[in-house]
Amino acid sequence: MSIGAYRSSPIPSIYNLACTHPLDIRRFKITWNHELKLASTLPTLDFKPIFQMLPTLLQENNLDTSKILTITPTLASQWKNLIETNTELSIFKKDDTHPSIYKKEYFHIIQNTTSEKMYTDASKSQDGVGAAVIWNNSEFMYKLPSTCSVFTAESIAILKALDIITDHHLQDTIIFTDSLSAINNIKNTYNPSDIGLHFQNKIYTLQYHNNFKIKLFWIPGHSSIKENELADLAAKSAITSPLSTSTQIISSSDIRRLITKKFQQTWHQRWTSHYTKLNHIKHNTVNWTFPIEIHKKFEVIITRLRIGHTKISHSFLMVKEEPPMCTSCVHLYDVITPPNRLIRTEWVLLKNNAFASCVATSS
Repeated sequence: MSIGAYRSSPIPSIYNLACTHPLDIRRFKITWNHELKLASTLPTLDFKPIFQMLPTLLQENNLDTSKILTITPTLASQWKNLIETNTELSIFKKDDTHPSIYKKEYFHIIQNTTSEKMYTDASKSQDGVGAAVIWNNSEFMYKLPSTCSVFTAESIAILKALDIITDHHLQDTIIFTDSLSAINNIKNTYNPSDIGLHFQNKIYTLQYHNNFKIKLFWIPGHSSIKENELADLAAKSAITSPLSTSTQIISSSDIRRLITKKFQQTWHQRWTSHYTKLNHIKHNTVNWTFPIEIHKKFEVIITRLRIGHTKISHSFLMVKEEPPMCTSCVHLYDVITPPNRLIRTEWVLLKNNAFASCVATSS
């Protein structure tokens, strides 16, 4: 085994130190992800699958299967990037750039433009998730599901700006956003996410069927740009404001995170119910890593001491003999026997050696 566990080690302990889920949990996770894939491609299927597990997870989080963003075939050619974007301001590193410089460059770029200007932003807190669009001195606020990531919320804010463009027949518009990742996702024509593909098809339809001109412009957040600051305040207010429009759009990537979190909790609950020697010193399923580069031999030693199964204490199981006795204390060989005895692993870290020695002492 790659972690170096002894052959008699309990399987749950091996799973824990290997930082992997048990097989049955992994099978369920694969099934749920497959149901999600089917749910997000329903419009392109000739049959309607019966979902058995996914609706339960969505109901627990006050979500609806019908609100999942559907994946449809791309309308534009993959080798042509037809979406106009401007990320000139991203060449300035935010940590080294004063807000006044951003503000000056921003005004320099837009000073001669006659396009309609929209500003989008999103916010996520313990109270929920909100998004907002600022246009023509008007605020459009949206309350999103609490499961949305900041990236999804920023993307939905841009999506709502496109809806406003459609409703008001705005022929020439610049959408300003402080989410560079959202713009890069929209520009990715070869492997877009579900929400990125949704953007591409919507912008393609507006540009080449309705003759609209749409440009995405990145501006840094919290850089004293008035309209962006207003969008930020509106997005924060949208979380609790009664004037917000409830929007139940769900991204597949957010649901995948829910599925991962669900099965991590399942595995944690199962682990805490076990009674192994490793449970005495490790009460969670978080990955235990070695703090430094050490030789494989010492990794094996430490792993076996953590699990409590070593060749000295458990080799008798392999040869079907009686367990060995310690001649000094007349007890069975054991690695951990709380609270009577405890063998401690001491790591001696030296300045010039990554790992000097691993010493076991008894107390």
